[in-house]
Amino acid sequence: MTDKLKDAFLSKEVLVDIETIKIDTTLSKEERIQSYIQQIKNPYWCKCKDIIIESVFSDTEVTISQRMKQYIELMSETGYEAFTYNQAQ
Repeated sequence: MTDKLKDAFLSKEVLVDIETIKIDTTLSKEERIQSYIQQIKNPYWCKCKDIIIESVFSDTEVTISQRMKQYIELMSETGYEAFTYNQAQ
C-alpha cells in the first residue's frame, strides 16, 4: 500500500469514532463481535475524537482488563505522578 493510499485509508474523516459504537449486551458473544465489526468497519484502526487508534492483537490468554490492572498497579507502585494526581480527583 502506498503512503498516499494509506494516509487516505487511515484519515480521521474515514475512520469510525469508537464513541459511536453501540454494544447490545442482549446479543450472544458472536453476535456482539459481528455487530462491532459491522459498525467499526476496520477492526484494526479507529479513532476516539481526534486520536487515531491502532489495535494490535496477540496470541495470549491475558485479557485487556488484566493488563490494565497490571498497568495501574505498576503506576501506583512507582509513584507515577499523573496516576496519583488523577486518582486523587
